[in-house]
Amino acid sequence: MLRYEIRSNYDLVDLVTYLPFDTRRNAQQFVSITKPTMAIFVKYEFWYHYFEALAEKEIPLLSVSTIFKPTQPF
Repeated sequence: MLRYEIRSNYDLVDLVTYLPFDTRRNAQQFVSITKPTMAIFVKYEFWYHYFEALAEKEIPLLSVSTIFKPTQPF
């Protein structure tokens, strides 16, 4: 079973889904369509355009257990 399938019917969240590729247009469309009240990204997830689209709409973003390495550009 894929990790996604394990959480696809998780009772404590409204939506569990894969995100479209991290492009400005995809991120803006996804945020506009889903209208999240909060977004949570975990560990290795750094989606620049999604973070930017969420910030533009003033939607809270949590980044949990995020790992940054000196070789990363951010």
